[in-house]
Amino acid sequence: MDRVLYEVKLSFISPVLGLTPSNQFDLPYVLSKSKEELEKLERMIEKEKDEEKKVVLEERYLRLKTEIEEREIEDLLVNEERKTIFPRDNEGRLGLYHYQLKGYMKEIAGLFLKDKISRKSSLKHIISRYVDIYPPNTDFNTPFEQTLIVPFLRNGDYVTNPDGELTRPLRSFVRNQYIVTISKSDILNPPLEIAFNIVTFPEFITDNDILLIFQHGNYWGISQWRTARYGRFKILNIVKRIIKSKKNEAQEQP
Repeated sequence: MDRVLYEVKLSFISPVLGLTPSNQFDLPYVLSKSKEELEKLERMIEKEKDEEKKVVLEERYLRLKTEIEEREIEDLLVNEERKTIFPRDNEGRLGLYHYQLKGYMKEIAGLFLKDKISRKSSLKHIISRYVDIYPPNTDFNTPFEQTLIVPFLRNGDYVTNPDGELTRPLRSFVRNQYIVTISKSDILNPPLEIAFNIVTFPEFITDNDILLIFQHGNYWGISQWRTARYGRFKILNIVKRIIKSKKNEAQEQP
């Protein structure tokens, strides 16, 4: 089966904040998964018609909600000062993890494209299963650990140091109390670009899907604090190529 490769190049039009926590990886991950489970239970409660089963689901929901609130307090107290950074590859270049770019695509599909694209499976689900992200000019035999980070570019050179640090207070209301913490993020300012390859199957994702996703970069960025307009970008280029299944060679699509 042939695959499709899209060479994508984006130019940032607002500053970008680091997405990767500098410490405490485990607890935020557990919290995010617990919140996903909470949302799933919420949907199940809405659909359940049997009252006895509904009561059981509601009890599970309340237990999980309480557990999440307790963990959020723990997370806030442990991380009195939080910081997000940009990961570095083996050559010291700053960038984004491949799964952060894929996560952005899923986020746009879930937030903005649910009603615009009609198909059996949601676009978010399709991206999760059938999309891979690689740094540019990657040989598909390259070891996995060398393809994890997609580096930033500035005026044709790789970026090796952040431009500074943004500090802001975070005020959270958890279990009837306000907790204020300080959040810090490494920052990179324009001019700034990022280039990467998307590999997928034409049976599941179309050229229009790819274009629609990245057109949203004008008002929804790839960054921490993207609701405050950080990490916004414009498309510089998207080139489509076909990867032949037998020879595994990319050929440009006219």
